[in-house]
Amino acid sequence: MSSASAISIKPHDEVIYVVVHQPRLDDAALVHLQRELTAAAAKQPTLPVVLDLTQVNYVPSMALGTLVMLMRHLKDSNQRLVLVGLHQDVRTVLAITRLDKLFEIQSNLEAALKQLRGSIPKEQK
Repeated sequence: MSSASAISIKPHDEVIYVVVHQPRLDDAALVHLQRELTAAAAKQPTLPVVLDLTQVNYVPSMALGTLVMLMRHLKDSNQRLVLVGLHQDVRTVLAITRLDKLFEIQSNLEAALKQLRGSIPKEQK
């Protein structure tokens, strides 16, 4: 799968909905993710970003660093980043590295929308 088709931004009224379409966040996918997510967030600076990792079952350390960098960039712009659809292996890596305490995590887009609307707590595991 080419990096261009590895990431897509789906239309949504309430969030910038970014979906990763491959099982591994490799270097090419990370570059594309960073470029596309940052550009989309700049175009819609009032919307939070929901990053759907449902299809991802492996996140190398470089990807963890990129996700942290993206989250900090968004936070500096007063935007939020919510991760959704985490595979158990990805969730375990986040827990081991304690990044699960840093990121907002929800089970799916609907749960993220409820969180962002303020109707459920920050984390629902």
